[in-house]
Amino acid sequence: MKTAADLDKLFAEADQSDKKEFSKMRTSLKLVAGEHYHREGGAFAAIRASREINTDTKLRLTKNHIGKMVRQRANQIIILAPGVHVKPKHERELQDQKAAELCQSVWMDIKEKNDFQSLLAEWADDFPGIGEVWTKVVFNPGSRKIMFEDVYGFNVLRSPSAKNIKSSPFLILRKMVNHKDLQSQFPDAAEKIKETPDETFLVFQEGEYRMNKKGETMLREWYFRPCAEYPNGYYYIQIPGLILDEGELPGGIFPLLGQRYEYIQTKPRGMAMTDPLRPMQIEINRCASAIANTQITLGDDKLILQNGAKMSAGVQLPGIRGITVSGSAPTVLPGRSGEQYVDYMLSQIKEMYAMEDLSDEDEMQANLEPHTLLYRAASQKRKIVRVITRFQSFLKQVAETSIDMARLYYEEQDYVMAVGKSEQINISEFKNTNPRAIMIDIEPQSDDVETKLGRQIVFTNILQYVGSNLDQASVGKLIKQLPYANIDESFSDLTMDYEIANNLILSLDRGEMPPVFPFDKNEYIVSRLSKRMTEPDFRFLHPFIQGNYEQQIQLRMEAEQAKKEAVQRAASGFIPDGGALIGVDYYVTDPNNPDRTRRARIPYAAVDWLVRKLEEQGTFKQQALQIPEEVVAESQISHENIPQAQGANAEIINPVVTGPTSGMM
Repeated sequence: MKTAADLDKLFAEADQSDKKEFSKMRTSLKLVAGEHYHREGGAFAAIRASREINTDTKLRLTKNHIGKMVRQRANQIIILAPGVHVKPKHERELQDQKAAELCQSVWMDIKEKNDFQSLLAEWADDFPGIGEVWTKVVFNPGSRKIMFEDVYGFNVLRSPSAKNIKSSPFLILRKMVNHKDLQSQFPDAAEKIKETPDETFLVFQEGEYRMNKKGETMLREWYFRPCAEYPNGYYYIQIPGLILDEGELPGGIFPLLGQRYEYIQTKPRGMAMTDPLRPMQIEINRCASAIANTQITLGDDKLILQNGAKMSAGVQLPGIRGITVSGSAPTVLPGRSGEQYVDYMLSQIKEMYAMEDLSDEDEMQANLEPHTLLYRAASQKRKIVRVITRFQSFLKQVAETSIDMARLYYEEQDYVMAVGKSEQINISEFKNTNPRAIMIDIEPQSDDVETKLGRQIVFTNILQYVGSNLDQASVGKLIKQLPYANIDESFSDLTMDYEIANNLILSLDRGEMPPVFPFDKNEYIVSRLSKRMTEPDFRFLHPFIQGNYEQQIQLRMEAEQAKKEAVQRAASGFIPDGGALIGVDYYVTDPNNPDRTRRARIPYAAVDWLVRKLEEQGTFKQQALQIPEEVVAESQISHENIPQAQGANAEIINPVVTGPTSGMM
């Protein structure tokens, strides 16, 4: 463990190590802002206020091409590397698929709550402008959300011994905070927290350097990476001479993330885009200033008179001013516009843009043919692939750290807010997901118009040529991947059975026994469960879980068999017995007087059912006419000897056939 004195000494060494780099980062921002020569109350203000310009006075003008180029590069970064997407490490494993899906939902929720597009624009500006992009990922317990703190490269210090800032054993984040807020945050040390107006740390704001304002204190946040001394990492919250708080990094998560714009061998810090452009920008500014000076000193036309010649005002007429000259006519010497510097200045501008593969003219998209757009996007991305790769690496770190923090801090309600109630059953899947244990990977994903158009073409071709050969679930999954419409819900019914089967498999793998519902598609579910049992890793599951799979398949097969039997019973069916009792010309034994008979009374539903059945069997009468009479008579005799079933509401007891037509209505 380190004392406050140890930290103070280490901080001074770290600050001294990169002092020149910090100065360069700050001046780089002034170049981007176009304030190359800006000095309040300087020579330019004196020139504007004076009536005459001294020959020793020099104008300094700025043609701010660096600012334009940095903004163009930032736009390219946003277009070509707009974000990351969580994908399964192993595409064919269901657990990886589900883990990636849940982590992606959490990541999208984090982005939405932080206005991620605005953050992305700010990071893209910092990357080429300062030479490094940084952020600090924190969890706010008050708002219950993951947040990203603004951090600039010149406020991040490394270990003096580190050859590379990415491998530095610790990083220091320094920032000015209101000392009263700091006192309320650490009440036990409130009396020791003082203002530091004599601090030599310069705050860079709005293009100007300034000493820290009164009422502020410089706070130092130390973050040590996991190592032999600190197995889970460590942090210190410190002001000069006093440690306010310390402890292990929660969850071992290192919260301070950064990336360099340009990598130079043996240089620990990043190099900004402005560094190689400075000499040419200086030449451009020098030429512009020379043109302005020439126009001021030599710009007006001049008259040369010979000795003895005189010139005076002549007659004044509307629109005409006359001049009277005595002696030789004067010679007119034209003024200079400084055009002798223009060609050289333009060549420097052209060379400057060519160095960074940029154009000094706005690109007009004249051809909107899809394949041309895709080729142009690929060609443009190849020019700056190193820059894009590094920025994507930074976004990958941000996504991984954010998901790790969500896994550490999120409670059930936070998780449900992020992924929805339908995924509440899979909370344990998210909690147990470990991206560093081959569960998921973070993949760069472009959302620019060219990439979306390419995906649209591919998916459209797939659906056009093979869509008729795919089942509904496969078609639904393809349609949900189309980039130009939010149509997930429109086609969710096509993938409903697929999602249900996935959740069942995940539940079984966790050792649970999901219930069987009456309307489940058991045949499809059994096929998915059977496929899961044939996968290579199934034999490594606990025998109890393997037994649950077998039991689940047996239950669903029994349920499906019960459904089929019910359908068969309905097809063969019982005679309906509802409705009022009606009399028919069919005579049965009177239960009150066995020696007599009476008309049978049958429920209306039974009569109606019989009529419809006879209509469905329209050929019955014709077939009966073709049967020999002796066969019909024999069948009638046999019918008399068959006991008749008693309906629930029918008064039919031991029916007696009284004649050949006694069964007719």
